[in-house]
Amino acid sequence: MVDDIRVQFGRLLRQQRKAKSLTHEELAGRVGMAVPYLSDLGRGRGGSQPCDDGRSRPGPGPGAL
Repeated sequence: MVDDIRVQFGRLLRQQRKAKSLTHEELAGRVGMAVPYLSDLGRGRGGSQPCDDGRSRPGPGPGAL
């Protein structure tokens, strides 16, 4: 079930990024994420993003796009 949610989120993220004509690099800069991590999210992969101190933080909020 978690994988289904990740895939659905990835599709939505990719769809919205393309609808706004944003590259991975542009979106990553807007939300403060690494491009590879953002790319993984768009493919339905990835979990929590590590912070500099090794803890986890949530991904981008709904206003990022």
